[in-house]
Amino acid sequence: MEKVNEKHLAELDANHFLYSTYHLNYQRNVAHEFLRMYYMMEVVGRDKNNFDLDIQGEYRDYYTAFAQKYGFTPTQYSSFLFGELITYYSDVNGLICNSMWRNIEEVYGQIKEKELISKVINILSCSIETYKKWAIESENQEWDFSKFFELPFIKDKDGRYISICDITLRNAFFEKIFWLIRECYPQADKSAMAFFGRLFEKYIQDVTEKATNGDYEYIAEFSYKEKKKEKKSSDAYIRKGTNLLVVEVKGFSVLIDCMIKNEQVEKNNEKLFVKPVLQADLCLSVIIEDKTEFFGIEDAYIISVTMDNINAVPDYYNEIHKNIQKRKVCEKTKYYYNFSVEEYEMLMYLLERQYDVFGILRDYYNSKALRPFSNYLQERYEDIGMTDFMEDLYDKASKRMKELVFPRS
Repeated sequence: MEKVNEKHLAELDANHFLYSTYHLNYQRNVAHEFLRMYYMMEVVGRDKNNFDLDIQGEYRDYYTAFAQKYGFTPTQYSSFLFGELITYYSDVNGLICNSMWRNIEEVYGQIKEKELISKVINILSCSIETYKKWAIESENQEWDFSKFFELPFIKDKDGRYISICDITLRNAFFEKIFWLIRECYPQADKSAMAFFGRLFEKYIQDVTEKATNGDYEYIAEFSYKEKKKEKKSSDAYIRKGTNLLVVEVKGFSVLIDCMIKNEQVEKNNEKLFVKPVLQADLCLSVIIEDKTEFFGIEDAYIISVTMDNINAVPDYYNEIHKNIQKRKVCEKTKYYYNFSVEEYEMLMYLLERQYDVFGILRDYYNSKALRPFSNYLQERYEDIGMTDFMEDLYDKASKRMKELVFPRS
């Protein structure tokens, strides 16, 4: 700890410190992650006919590949993992009032599927000796918590296990599944996870369409021609009066080296924020005058929706905004954002209930004190919940979870 303090006194990068602090301490909404992955993997991901003809050639059956490799399905994985959260939320004191080390037989002895639950715990566990070796190797990288996210359980020689913390356990419900799926395919298969992005896009499109009602008009993704070449528009649009919300979805996450090593920061900002916004802006510049649904639009608000996002670090955002302002080509593009999927879900909740989301986005963009969009919303609105579509999905996913954990004989 003294070495770390000396290092920061000599060369503290305030931007990196703030970025990593935001990223590591963000409390993911597990219910949202659970229903999201259920929809992507169980509801739409098992049948390529749920997707447009032009992308069916990219289809990957992640569900079957996952089940064949690990011996349980993605839905079983999430359902069994849910039980481990009880340790943190069963009472006010959480772990303090419980035996810290758990045993599969003692905890799940009466459950028929306890062997599958053991398999789930095993692929997310490693020994304390392995952790010790990693900790020594990475002792100079104080922001390197990668092993805790990769393997959120410690397991001893007697088969007992303990969850490291609720933050790393929450990560296992969405982000970790991505990497478990990736391990189902050879490392040489560079396009293995391309279709995961399609699943993510499909989820965002369906959440958006189902939430749009009243004074808001949903405009679906469409094809258009530019110089005789057929292209696809942004993933979704929402119009209200002279305002247009442009939704550009990318199945990207923050590059781990940004947090651990303070490297590839500009590449990360480009990938999650700048390039998606400029892609949507360029498309808009081509179609804005030709598509009747866009006639009369004065202000366009572009949102890059990613799995997680560029955190609210003022210096990063100042540079990003200057970059976009310099390179954008559509005069209608006035506001631009990068939201995590969870922040976007919160926005759709407000839109479904007819709040003025354009006013919210404009005020946030112009606010003097930059902070995460999720914090900004929670300060202004109480009890932001699920959209009706999400709530229905959660009910179905919960019912399915009960069937899997407590199957009828």
